[in-house]
Amino acid sequence: MTDLFRSLSKSGRVGEIKVTEEDGGGDGGKKKKMLVFPDNGGTFPADTLTRVSRGKAGADPYSLYALLHAVKEGEKAVGPYIRSARTDFGLQYYVSVIHRKEVYGYFTGTTNKCSLLIAKEKRNDAADRAQVDAKGVSREAKAGEKRELKRKTSEKKKKRQKRISDEEQFYRNRNTVMLSARSLSDVLDICKRAKHEFIEKSKIMSKGRKIAGERDFKPIIIVPAGRKSVISLANIKTFLIDGVLETNPGARPRGDVLLERTLPGAASNKCEYRVVDSVRKFTANDWKHVIAVFAQGAQWQFKNWALGSPAEIFDECKGIHVMFEDEKVNPVIKEWNVQTFGVSRGNRNFDAVKAHLVWDSIDKHMRVKFPAFYRS
Repeated sequence: MTDLFRSLSKSGRVGEIKVTEEDGGGDGGKKKKMLVFPDNGGTFPADTLTRVSRGKAGADPYSLYALLHAVKEGEKAVGPYIRSARTDFGLQYYVSVIHRKEVYGYFTGTTNKCSLLIAKEKRNDAADRAQVDAKGVSREAKAGEKRELKRKTSEKKKKRQKRISDEEQFYRNRNTVMLSARSLSDVLDICKRAKHEFIEKSKIMSKGRKIAGERDFKPIIIVPAGRKSVISLANIKTFLIDGVLETNPGARPRGDVLLERTLPGAASNKCEYRVVDSVRKFTANDWKHVIAVFAQGAQWQFKNWALGSPAEIFDECKGIHVMFEDEKVNPVIKEWNVQTFGVSRGNRNFDAVKAHLVWDSIDKHMRVKFPAFYRS
């Protein structure tokens, strides 16, 4: 399938691949994107995994839809390329900016080698599970068909048992001495209701434990360590919590800064954020919990970051740049997926409004990355 896609790309026929939507079947009834190859080349789910590695340990390879986006949009600049992946294609994991030149060159025929290509005998289990048969039907789809067949068989069995039960006749003789003259059907109803209530309570408790586990950490916000930055560890709390920007803050506080606030739309949910200006002691778990990064506009700010290049960092985290309104926007900031907020250098009357807008942008990103915080 990967070789077939490359053949179409090299011949300039990648535009003939049609994107359609089909019912998801056993997948909750959701519409599922399908890629229809020309010349009866087959129909494949858009999320079919290919033999092109993402270059990260433990991560699934790139999907077929991600390769289609890389070939169609590969010559665009970084910003438009990332925006088209999100808006036009709706991709969560697209071919990264680091890999796109190599992937584009290989599939369009400019080069004959690709270091990301996985040898067929070394493909991982995730890729094997996503293989499709000659008819273009994935194994997941077949599993869904089996579950549906099992459900229908179970329903037929229940109907047959009910018919037999309805046709039974009650018979009493001298051997049925243990039969009571009083009907016990009400006792059976009570037991059924008690069982149903127990199951429902168990579901609620299980859901509560799951949500509590999903909230059992502090989302992390990273700010610049440089003293020339408008936002730093010394004034982040007064700006975001008190709504007042200190343009000449005091000494840097020792250790991390904690911010506590009530989340919008969830009156009972309070969230505590951890703000840092150094990632030297970050663990792999810390990187998973980073929700926002305040960018100063210098490449050195992201030196030795585990998340990769700035383009990849601001794909995973909310990028924020706070600057004075009388300054020009840093050209580097314009190249990144960063939202800019201008504040007055001397007038503090509108600081609270700007702080509210910053929180609003963080909440929108956090609802997608950590939705459990917003559930009541």
